[in-house]
Amino acid sequence: MIRVSIDGRPEVPPFELEPPQPAETVIEAVATQLEVEAGSLKAGQRLFAGKTAVPAGRYVFKSKAARAEGTQPTGTEPRDDSARVYEHLMNPPLPYPPFIDNLQSELFSHLSVKLPIDPSVLASLTSNVSQHFQPARGSLSRCISTAVENTPPELGGKRFTAIAVHNIVIAVLIKPDELLPPASGIGLEIERDEAESDSMMTLKSAEGDSLRPVGQLRHRDQIRLLASNPIEIGPEFNMTLANDRAWLILAAVNLYRLLAAIRASLPSYVLPAGKDLVLKHPHGYQRTLYFRTDRLTVKKRIAPWSKYSDAWGVKFHTLQRMYERTAMSSGLVHVASNGDGLSVEADKYTVELTPVGLPPADARPTTEEQAAYAAHGFLHGLDAIHKSEHVHRDLRWENVACHITKTQYFLLDLELVAGAHPNDV
Repeated sequence: MIRVSIDGRPEVPPFELEPPQPAETVIEAVATQLEVEAGSLKAGQRLFAGKTAVPAGRYVFKSKAARAEGTQPTGTEPRDDSARVYEHLMNPPLPYPPFIDNLQSELFSHLSVKLPIDPSVLASLTSNVSQHFQPARGSLSRCISTAVENTPPELGGKRFTAIAVHNIVIAVLIKPDELLPPASGIGLEIERDEAESDSMMTLKSAEGDSLRPVGQLRHRDQIRLLASNPIEIGPEFNMTLANDRAWLILAAVNLYRLLAAIRASLPSYVLPAGKDLVLKHPHGYQRTLYFRTDRLTVKKRIAPWSKYSDAWGVKFHTLQRMYERTAMSSGLVHVASNGDGLSVEADKYTVELTPVGLPPADARPTTEEQAAYAAHGFLHGLDAIHKSEHVHRDLRWENVACHITKTQYFLLDLELVAGAHPNDV
């Protein structure tokens, strides 16, 4: 997470609004309807000039970059070949996403190619950030120049901060998918919760469920790229300052490269998060999995617990003892310390587990090194269960998962564990 704000500058210059003219190059203001006086999102209103609401109708504003688009570059100003710029930026691809401790330096690192920007906008930046940009024209230059040039209104609140983030960061983040061939792009989709008043987008998931108000990034196969709690990794950026907006644009471009590296490691199939996955059993009980979206854990529920216990001879106190004794062991899942724990209430068994990882189909080793990691995790997990004086009773590949790097393997589905001594069964 990069913290941003729209507090700081006392005066905000009004946007230049005018009716759309097809013959000219114009940039649409914001895709969100606003009613400033009421302080809420409402259809039928458009972006405002200063603090005056604009009547209903389609209005656009011109940035300096758009107004100058008809002017041919002169002297040493190169033309911007937007698609080729991104092709250079994506090569060579990152071998693997960086560790979290190195993420800040990666997001603000030098790019292999300087980003194109309108010369007049470039002149407004200080040297420490302008070194990452070069004067140029074109589609990418217009996108970046508009994001740097236009100061968001200082109205405060999550709603207007979200709008500013969209215009400054998201617009640049999704630009590569317009420029790159489909095979080279990620195909990002930005979704927000239509039920939240602080949300600026009105989209639902493929299943019709409303989405979390913080938004989600997905690629074209609907696999969620960012699902855990955001972690603050750098200083706060004031989006009313042009230099800070330029830094955020650099971070957005580097973030796209990081997401491309993550995509290469994504599994072929991902269980959906944020919804119950229910499996009914012929013995009369059902198992439910719920992958949380606010932390990397999965909640497992079995109900009625009495029918499950009778069918398989599993005792709650046995599972409780096993999880307690193996809490510090590697090679198997654990009760999440920040979750809902382990319990049986109203004949329903509940446990929240960590870690989560690749499913068995994608966890299969494809190299000798990965096979060694798999054997290491499998044997350490089994050893931990045996040392706790229990037996797994359901050892098979379908009960093994691994970290996305395929360097950490662990045993799953411990709900058939029994005591190793006859009187424990």
